[in-house]
Amino acid sequence: MNKKTKTKWFFLGLISGWLSLVIVGFISVNIMLQHDPYNGVKPDIGEPIVTGPTMYFQSTEMKLGNTEFMVMAGPYRNNEDSDDWEYYSIEVVKEEGHLLRTYFKRDIWADQIPTNLITAETKDITTFNEDTHVVKFCLGTTNFTYTLPDR
Repeated sequence: MNKKTKTKWFFLGLISGWLSLVIVGFISVNIMLQHDPYNGVKPDIGEPIVTGPTMYFQSTEMKLGNTEFMVMAGPYRNNEDSDDWEYYSIEVVKEEGHLLRTYFKRDIWADQIPTNLITAETKDITTFNEDTHVVKFCLGTTNFTYTLPDR
């Protein structure tokens, strides 16, 4: 092979190598941008109630049957020393490694919930139907229902 042919093949190899890297990079970026942590499920998150920069809460949790989901519920307040709860929060979350991904969340003003339910355990205000995957939150006259997404 003469010098001119060797040079030609060298540059063709160099160009095809760079082109391959660009294509692989483009595909990788597209895959990362298209990653959907909820797998097509749109989280159902209501209007949050935020009453101050620092919130103190008292929540409990309950696993939902044989699913990867759990419920967390409890009251919040601004002042740790206060006995007055400001609002109550209910959530359906899925644990993924060290992360809790929220699928359903509602915040309710504390005065809209019977006093005896404010500090009740999550298991006392929540029911779960294993067959239909329906979660019900019963907070007196304020009730919510959420159906878990398909696994």
